[in-house]
Amino acid sequence: MTDRELIKTMNLLKELAEAKAEFLQEEWDKFMIQAWKTKPNWTMAYMRYKFIEENKIDKLNFSELKRTPKFLRHYRCRITRYIAAYLPTLSTCLWNGNKTDEELLQICSKSRLLNIPVDNTKVIRESTELIRAKGRYEKAILERDGFDTNKEKTNRSNWGAAKI
Repeated sequence: MTDRELIKTMNLLKELAEAKAEFLQEEWDKFMIQAWKTKPNWTMAYMRYKFIEENKIDKLNFSELKRTPKFLRHYRCRITRYIAAYLPTLSTCLWNGNKTDEELLQICSKSRLLNIPVDNTKVIRESTELIRAKGRYEKAILERDGFDTNKEKTNRSNWGAAKI
């Protein structure tokens, strides 16, 4: 085999690898859109598992795709939350319901995955409020228990406290 034929073969293999990556990317986008419509309770971890299983690829090939979960917080999300937080344009189009699947795929192919959720400030505010509410509840329980204990100790019929 000459150098020219070897270069041609290498270029052909490179083009085939790129075509496979584009095909897998389109399949992932279709899979995400269909799961949003039919399986909104699936987590992204389960989505990854099902996609890898159906397309018979490894995790490394999956991680090279665009718009895939990258962090642990992504994998814990449900598909609807993931798209709403990290692909807001696609989410808006999906919720409006006035686009065809081809139009949704085009919108998805133009979208970029955000690093932080769109509603990050709201999430932080709500989680701190939940932590504060839990603290207030625990404080109220401790105060009630302390009051009951004090009431028992100072009760007139308590011989342990009222010895003469």
